[in-house]
Amino acid sequence: MSSQFISEVNGVIFEMFNDLGIEMEQSLPDIKRFENYIFTLEENLPEIHQILNQSLSDADKAEGMINDAQGLIPTVKDAANNGLTTVNDTLGYLEKAENRLKEMAPKIEQDLKKIQSTSQKINDFLHEIENNQPEITQGSEILNQVNGQLDSTLESLNTIETALKQLQEQNNNENNPIMGGNQNKMINKLKQH
Repeated sequence: MSSQFISEVNGVIFEMFNDLGIEMEQSLPDIKRFENYIFTLEENLPEIHQILNQSLSDADKAEGMINDAQGLIPTVKDAANNGLTTVNDTLGYLEKAENRLKEMAPKIEQDLKKIQSTSQKINDFLHEIENNQPEITQGSEILNQVNGQLDSTLESLNTIETALKQLQEQNNNENNPIMGGNQNKMINKLKQH
């Protein structure tokens, strides 16, 4: 190898090192900054490790909660379906009861008008007796009329009571807990009068 070749290679190498040195000198602030980041990262590694472990633990808990919630979905769905079925059944019972009451309403209204008319006649009769003091023979005749009107009134009340009992029986046969108590109250109230 010749000295000229060695000298030229050395020149090229020194020139390259010189260029690298200049580039390194220009990049020195970036290198220092990177070095600081690495040291800061190294200092914070235990805290980062702890945060990652805590996040992993929280993720596991969240996954467990999601699994629990997904396990409860069929139960919630069944409860909602049962609630809807109960509501639909109750609406059906109420509709049947309402239809039955609509069927009975004209007869009940007619019987109530008859009772009201009979009560008015009895009141009129009592006022007439009070004011006129009729003879005994007329009193007997009037008494028979009053008894006939009372029998008619009792018959109307019995018809209403029978209709209400039928409605109650229909609802009880359909296991409807909603209407049963109210009908008993109405029947007992009618019996008192």
